[in-house]
Amino acid sequence: MNEFIPNSFQIANAVIDEYLSQMSGNALKCYILIVRKTRGWQKTHDSLSISQIQKYTGIKKEETVQKAINELVDLGLIGKQSRIGLPNEYFLISDPKKGVTPPPKNGVPPENGGPPKKGVTPPPKMGGHINTKYKKQISTNVDINTAREETAKKPTKHEADLALLAEHGIAGQIAEDFLTIRKAKRQPLTETAMRLIAADAEKCGMTAAQAVEYAIGNGWGSFRAEWLKNKTFGNAGRAVKQNSINDIPVPMKGGAYLAKDVL
Repeated sequence: MNEFIPNSFQIANAVIDEYLSQMSGNALKCYILIVRKTRGWQKTHDSLSISQIQKYTGIKKEETVQKAINELVDLGLIGKQSRIGLPNEYFLISDPKKGVTPPPKNGVPPENGGPPKKGVTPPPKMGGHINTKYKKQISTNVDINTAREETAKKPTKHEADLALLAEHGIAGQIAEDFLTIRKAKRQPLTETAMRLIAADAEKCGMTAAQAVEYAIGNGWGSFRAEWLKNKTFGNAGRAVKQNSINDIPVPMKGGAYLAKDVL
């Protein structure tokens, strides 16, 4: 069988007519290889290591390969998906002006590389190609590392609460205990609540951490300066004046009161 028959796989005329003059020789080599490894095997995408590209194209330096690939990405002819610990995946963009990659007519081959017997992959609703293994659309020209950062798991409510307490110098077991008490009292921790606690603690000459620890000792889910009443904590003794008019003085003999005791 003659291995050099023409039209074994096709390259769009527009690539030659409109983009060939903009491509370097190394970029053209890489493009032809990617077409062979994808469209040539009726696949939407294929993984290729830098060493494989070097082997097939004869390009000597890795950085030259990277430059050629980036050139094709910038032209909108291919898409690249980086994968940590694995070779990059490359896919063709059949219409660079629209950025849409329709699937091949015969579907996507299984992982062993052979063409599928049945099944057709539906086209994506928006720009991108279909990851047939997980049935998810992957946008074109998006580095997977960037996508991972954008879709990073958001912190849980508990983690966010611990971070908020840490901003006020409250951490470790004290933070955990305080959250446990508030949860039992159905008092979600908010920035406003912490700001009020810190403000009242300052009125009593306490830090927010000291106020929270004091609240835990009393089974409180919060802290207010007036809750201390006549109790003292550091300089807090001056927060509430002793012998105020609301205090009941001890009478002298005969039931008389000194004027200073009343005033």
